[in-house]
Amino acid sequence: MAEDSEIILGDDPIWVRVTEFGIENAKSGTPNLAQIQEAVDGYVQSVERFLPHDMKMQLEDSRMYGREIKAIYVNEEGAMRSMPYNPFASAICGFHVVGPMVIAFKSRWD
Repeated sequence: MAEDSEIILGDDPIWVRVTEFGIENAKSGTPNLAQIQEAVDGYVQSVERFLPHDMKMQLEDSRMYGREIKAIYVNEEGAMRSMPYNPFASAICGFHVVGPMVIAFKSRWD
């Protein structure tokens, strides 16, 4: 298995899981639905449509790992299931997020 730095520095798409404890190691490729559901521990909700306009612009203009963000997902039932507050995901999104979050990035050349 490739080291985290090799995955991040490579050209392929990557994705990361963001928990209340921080950002976990990057994984190579574009996550499928089953991987996203496992990572967020349940039903998936895409959050791009909920982002404030200024945050959407900031995310489009900024890069993490030198890549553009392709999609952001959270647990659709996170609040109903009393999942813990996620300060890292909240800082990225600009609003209160509970439970884990997945960020999928484009390939380096997309």
